[in-house]
Amino acid sequence: MGWYKQTQTWQLLPVYNARATLPAAARSASSQKVDPQLLAAFQEALSAKSYEDMESAWSKAISLAPDNAAAWSNRGTARLQNGQWQAAYEDLLAAVRLEEQQLGAPNGLTLNNLGNAEGALGRWQDAMRHYEAAADDADVGSIVLANYALAAFETGDNELAIKSARSLLRRDAQFMDMRCALAAFLWGSGQRSAAEGQWEQLQQEGDGLGAAMYSRSTAVERVRHRWPPRATAALVAFLSLSDVGQAEGYDLQMHEYNFAVL
Repeated sequence: MGWYKQTQTWQLLPVYNARATLPAAARSASSQKVDPQLLAAFQEALSAKSYEDMESAWSKAISLAPDNAAAWSNRGTARLQNGQWQAAYEDLLAAVRLEEQQLGAPNGLTLNNLGNAEGALGRWQDAMRHYEAAADDADVGSIVLANYALAAFETGDNELAIKSARSLLRRDAQFMDMRCALAAFLWGSGQRSAAEGQWEQLQQEGDGLGAAMYSRSTAVERVRHRWPPRATAALVAFLSLSDVGQAEGYDLQMHEYNFAVL
C-alpha cells in the first residue's frame, strides 16, 4: 500500500487480505456464502485511489458485516497510514478480538499494526507485547521483530534494542534496515566504534546495494516516517558525528534527543 499522507508509522504491514483471498474475506462469521455487496465493498476499497474513498468503502464493509475481522483490520490499517492513531487503534483492537473469537488467535499482520497504533499513542509496553505475540506468526517474518527492537529503543531500553537487533541479524544477516538501526542504537548508547563497524558492514552488503540504499546522504530519508523518532534521531546524530539528533514525533513536531553518555 502506498502512503496517503506523510506520517510516523514504522514498518507498516499491508492490508490483511490481498485480492487473491478476497472471496474468503467477504464472508460473515455466520455464513460460508460470499456476500455480493460485501465483496463489492472489498473490491472498491482495494481499488480506491484516495484515502477518503478507501475509508468509505471499508466503513461500508463493516456496516454490512460487523463480524468481519478483515474489514476492521483493513480500515484500521488505512487509518494508521493516515495518522489517525486513536481511530486506527480502536479498529485494529476490534479486529484482534474478532480474530480471537473466530480463529482462536489473532493474525500476526493485525497484531503488528495494532502495535504500531499503540506506539504512536505512546503505549510502548503494549506495542512490544503485541509485537512479541505477532512473532509467532510466520507470515510476518522479520519485520515484527524489527519493530520490537525499534520500540525497545524508543522506550530508552538501549540494551534490549541492541540485543534484539543482533539476534534478528543472526537469523537474517541481509536485513539491511535492521543493520542500519543497529548502528543507530549503538551510537545512541555511546558505543561509537561499534556503530561505525555496523555502518561499514552495511555499506559492503549486497554487492554495493547497502551503500546505494543507505548512503550518508540518503539513509535518514529512507527511514524517516518508518522508524519511531528516537531511532531516527540517533541515526541523524550518528551521520553528523554528534551527540544530538532531531526527528519528527507523532505530533508532527520536531523533537531533539541528546545521546551524550555521562
